[in-house]
Amino acid sequence: MTLYEATFVFLPDVESVERGKQAVQEMFAKAGVKITGEDDIGDRVLAYKIRKQERGYYFLYEIESDPQKVQGLYQAAGLVPDILKCFIVHRVATAASAAPQAG
Repeated sequence: MTLYEATFVFLPDVESVERGKQAVQEMFAKAGVKITGEDDIGDRVLAYKIRKQERGYYFLYEIESDPQKVQGLYQAAGLVPDILKCFIVHRVATAASAAPQAG
């Protein structure tokens, strides 16, 4: 399993955020993706309009997944109307996190 950070941008209204988060969790469960962390970033102004929206609600998931399943996650996210954008990036261990702790 490989570590990834998956950021989803939802439509900014409360109902869309809840439906979008539920859809993402179902999508992860169906693909066998393990969620290792979550971060509710919140409502932000978008750098550019997406589907006529100027704002989006950002939510970050730290996940473990097989690399072959990542493309399927992008495709599944594109079918959810409450998701404006999806970004999934590979997490690389930094020297500080990979070094043994002194103590």
